[in-house]
Amino acid sequence: MQEKGMPWDVVSYNVLINGLLKVGRVGADWAYKGMRDKGIEPDVATFNIMMSSLRKQGNLEGVLNLWDKMKSHGVKPSLMSCNIVIETLCEQGEMELAIDILHQMMVMEIHPNITIYRIFLEASSKHKRADVIFKTHEKLLSCGVNLSKQVYNTLIATLCKLGMTKKAAMVMEDMKERGFVPDTVTFNALMQGYFVGSHIGKALSTYYVMLEAGTSPNIATYNTIIRGLSDAGLIKEVEKWLSEMKSRGMRPDDFTYNALISGQAKMGNKKESMTLYCEMIANGLVPRTSTYNVLISEFVRVGKMPQARELMKEMGKRRVSPNTSTYCTMISGLCKLCTHPEVEWNRKAMYLAEAKGLLKEMIEEKGYIPCDQTVYWISAAFSKPGMKVDAERFLKECYKRKNARSSDS
Repeated sequence: MQEKGMPWDVVSYNVLINGLLKVGRVGADWAYKGMRDKGIEPDVATFNIMMSSLRKQGNLEGVLNLWDKMKSHGVKPSLMSCNIVIETLCEQGEMELAIDILHQMMVMEIHPNITIYRIFLEASSKHKRADVIFKTHEKLLSCGVNLSKQVYNTLIATLCKLGMTKKAAMVMEDMKERGFVPDTVTFNALMQGYFVGSHIGKALSTYYVMLEAGTSPNIATYNTIIRGLSDAGLIKEVEKWLSEMKSRGMRPDDFTYNALISGQAKMGNKKESMTLYCEMIANGLVPRTSTYNVLISEFVRVGKMPQARELMKEMGKRRVSPNTSTYCTMISGLCKLCTHPEVEWNRKAMYLAEAKGLLKEMIEEKGYIPCDQTVYWISAAFSKPGMKVDAERFLKECYKRKNARSSDS
């Protein structure tokens, strides 16, 4: 910019550091110092960009330092600033500090929005206690959150995810008494809650109550029902509801196919699940990581590693990122085969090499940690004299390189 006679200003610098932070080229401290060295005073957008980057890294101390710097430099935090800090604190279980930020917001006359409400309720739900959730709800109302349909729906959905449908139904009655009409989102959440608690009859009857109330179902309604029935292994019932969905002019989306594939795979119907997978791809939809994990797991379970390997390659082609579960399933499957006496030694060597390569990729490149069961199968596969020591050394080296990379960034 300077070469073209265009001086740097706060807006252009914000664009630059936003891009650099996203790709991990620089750290927030470097960005802040570089800006000050150029005589440019950071604004609220600058702080938000840097705090957001640190939040994604889980750097709570860094976020709080920037929060304090922002206020000491006379830059008034925005609602987004508060959201970032509160979300970071809640993610790390620092609820008391998050509430302190809420009080600071009241002093600064910044009113909390539905995003902050959702962040707090998500954090409080980790206790899996209705009284904690309701206490958080009341606290947020006292701090300026306005009671609305969105607030009620969030509260109902939070309770239903934990299977607390009786409490959710009570909230729904209170919602109606206060003049808020339950909508599709409300009924969908209640149905999901009944499925979580394995109350399939109540979940389906809620669907008909919704229709009687004049509320139209949407694609999420049918996905909730299809997922619930699939998880329960009621495949024939799934077909009925899939037809019902199509009769209302709704086409299956990626969530529908994910539920259908998962249901068939869990029942051991590999042929049907792969047919659905191919149909999904043909319709231009991309499976989720969880869908691939279910399919891979089923092939690994019966020792069909070539098919599992091919599915993992498909993930790469479709830019679907494997997660810890993907790697653990593949590595455990390969190591299990190495413990079978009927497997030829040259095949065992090939499986061990592949498992070692995946383990290295998992730890060093992705930063994932293998679960205890995977470590057990690694130890079992490398249990021969000399190989166990090699495996332990290899794991230590991987962890060491991972930690070194983390400290450098």
